[in-house]
Parts: sequence; C-alpha cells; structure tokens
Amino acid sequence: MASAESAGLTDSKTVAAGAAVNSLGMLARASRALFTLFVTRVSGPQTFGLFTLAVAVVEVLTRFTVFGMDKTLLKFIPDARNVESRLYPILSSAFRVAGALSVILIVALVWLAPWISETLLRKPELEFALRVIALSILPLTALTLVLAATKALKVMRYDAIVTGMVFPGALLLFAVPIVWLDDHTATLSMAFVLAALVATTVALVFFRRHFSISRALGAPSGDALRQILRFTTPL
Repeated sequence: MASAESAGLTDSKTVAAGAAVNSLGMLARASRALFTLFVTRVSGPQTFGLFTLAVAVVEVLTRFTVFGMDKTLLKFIPDARNVESRLYPILSSAFRVAGALSVILIVALVWLAPWISETLLRKPELEFALRVIALSILPLTALTLVLAATKALKVMRYDAIVTGMVFPGALLLFAVPIVWLDDHTATLSMAFVLAALVATTVALVFFRRHFSISRALGAPSGDALRQILRFTTPL
C-alpha cells in the first residue's frame, strides 16, 4: 500500500514537472514573439532580418565550437557522477576543448567579418554587427555544455528556465535601447551578447548546485581528454 502511494506521488511530481516545463515553453514562445514584434515595429523587418542573419552565423559556428561535447557529457556523466576522480576530468576536458575552439572561431569571425558580410552574404552593412555578435560564441558554447551537464543528471527544468525565460527575457530587455540609438543592427547584436552572458551566468548558478565550478574548469584532464575525443571524432 505504501509503495503504491509512493508511486502515485512520484507520478504526480512527474506530471507537475512536465506541466511546468510546458508552461515555460509557452512563455518562451510568447517572449520570442514579443521580441519579434518589438524589433520589427521599431526597426523594421529589414533590420530584424539582418540581425537574424548574424545570429544564424553565430549559431552555425557554435555547432563547431561545441564539437559534440554536449553529447559527450550526456553519455559519460551518468556513469561517472559518483566518482569524482572520473567526473571532473571529463568536465574539464570538455570545457577546455570547447573553450579553445570558441576563442579560435571568435578571432576568425572578427577577422573575416568583412569578407563574410560583403562576399558571402552580400550584406556589407552587417560587418560591424558580425564582429560584435562574435563575442557571444564563448558564452553560448559554455551555456550549451553547462545545460548538457545538468541534463545528464536528468534535471531538465534548468534548460527550460534558462532558454525559455532568462535568455529571451534578457534579449528583449537589452533590445530596448534601439528606441533611441541609431545603429539598430549593432545594438541588437550587443543585446544578444549581453543576453547570452546573463543566461550563461544563471546556468552556472544552477550548475553549481551539482558540481564544483573550479574543479570542472581546473581538474587535470588525464585520460579523459583522449576518451572524449575518441567519442566525438571518428579517429
């Protein structure tokens, strides 16, 4: 009887958690829609299109900087979560690889922004915005890995809170200066960078509930680096 009641409570908590995540998803969609309406109303659809194009470039590059480390954490953390001598080398290796790739691609995007905007995208007015939004690559990469680590512990609400509430809310808030500033595309790019920093900071607060940040960044890699690279590459 007790076990049946316990199972019922567990199911109720699962349903409640699922409902909360769904509610956050609805709020996220509303926030994004409000951001779109605000930007297009103040700046026009052309500016919004340029901003969306700059974000798309960063999102593509972030796929390379993550380098499959999010999938690596989802695979290895569940088995190593109770063995700190294995857990933290895995985390530090993933952060170091992704961090190094992020720095390389930030420098590359800043340097190649004129060519990308003029030759590849044929939007020369996008050059400065690309250079600004390039700074979001590192926090976005860190955000992806931090949320992957918590999801590996089967804690999904952090992802919903950060990506569903914090990031779009911060983006909308930081986009308000387009009302009185002239370069709307650059301003929106700055807003995106600041929103990424805020979202990553909040995600790290959640991450700290389960992991040591200093050990996750500073633990010696040992054989973990070779192990995760073997998993993420076909070599």
